[in-house]
Amino acid sequence: MDLIKGVKTKENFLTGERIELPYTKKAAPVRGFVKLELFDDLTGKKIEEITSENFISKYVYQYWDQLMRKSFIYHEGYLQGALAGFSTLLPFPFQTFVLLDYNKPEDPQNERVALGKLIGYATRSTYSGSDTKRGTINLAESFANAEQLHYVFDFPTHAASGTFQSLAWVAASVGNFVTWPHFNVKSFSGGTELKARALAVTDTEIYIKESFAPTVRVYDKATFQGGSTQPKRQFNLAYDQIFGFVYAMGFLWSVSYNDGKIRKVDPQNGATLATITPNSGTPSRLTGITFDGVDFWVTGDTSVYRVGQDGTVKQGFQQTGTEIMDIAYMPEFDAFIVADGYDSALQVRNRNMELLCYFGSYNSPDDDHCISYNNGEIWQSNYNDLLWKQTNAGLAARTLLPSAVTKTSMNTMKVTYDFILPSYNPIYL
Repeated sequence: MDLIKGVKTKENFLTGERIELPYTKKAAPVRGFVKLELFDDLTGKKIEEITSENFISKYVYQYWDQLMRKSFIYHEGYLQGALAGFSTLLPFPFQTFVLLDYNKPEDPQNERVALGKLIGYATRSTYSGSDTKRGTINLAESFANAEQLHYVFDFPTHAASGTFQSLAWVAASVGNFVTWPHFNVKSFSGGTELKARALAVTDTEIYIKESFAPTVRVYDKATFQGGSTQPKRQFNLAYDQIFGFVYAMGFLWSVSYNDGKIRKVDPQNGATLATITPNSGTPSRLTGITFDGVDFWVTGDTSVYRVGQDGTVKQGFQQTGTEIMDIAYMPEFDAFIVADGYDSALQVRNRNMELLCYFGSYNSPDDDHCISYNNGEIWQSNYNDLLWKQTNAGLAARTLLPSAVTKTSMNTMKVTYDFILPSYNPIYL
């Protein structure tokens, strides 16, 4: 495997501080280099300059791969002959350039999303409005040729104020937040057995509690095809109004809409093994539950609560949403997916329940929604749309800056992005 070496730099022209961060990357056919310059608006003097190199994500290579396949059967947007069956092309990877407060180390082999707050953004179209996040492309300084794309983005004093550490390109349009598109949707048909009131998915099994019955059906994940699949086993829960459960520490843990208690359930036969009563602050009607490896997180009405295994309510986040139905923990991001029945997409929140971004959903959350997260897959069900799974992606390129950058309303900013393409020899022209 060919490797390339380089140095990320950050220089402060006021303090004289200079940071150099050596890096080694896997060689790629396309490379992206970025320079960020921060200026004092009053004097015009440069305050900071940062240089870095991004990585190109797997999403881009998948897009190119599909584009190549599409070119064999399409011409100028028209299907040729009677050929059919080609899937819809993935969204264009480089739709929007974004500034995020995301500070996780780069992981080119696995990154699909960057779950940070949006600080600023720009597209390849000019903009001159008052949006407090949006900058504009500088067409006078930008250019493109066969071997280089040179983008220059300008951010005036009123745009992109805040602290950020990641610069990225995403296959999504943005507003106040990034909404990461959904892909690889697989929906499962069936009857009432798939209209789940509670849902838990593990590496090997799927637990589905029927909406208006105490019945839990357990399916083999590898062979599951929907309602026609025979369950491995099924059992009845001893308590009514179980609206959510999670599989953790070898057991099912349920929450009740009747009494606000957490119950430890045997996943083989549904027997109740223990009951946890939160000591204070949680509502009597709980709708969702997840586990972060240490504590439970439960939802009720408009709020989210962090509850210890002994029942101690460690944190409460009031008015987090409008009608929160369920919650799921993503360990690789240390973040949570929240299903709010009044939101058209799934919310992504951090440990302080601050909204970071959204996951687009194949079907919108509603007031019967339940979710489960397992190894990058989001499994969902509601009374109207039965059961489906999806993944969310759309990160095209990202660079992590040597340290965080803070822009204020006293600063203007210029970002220069160069994509260096493979050598091009148009021998047929």
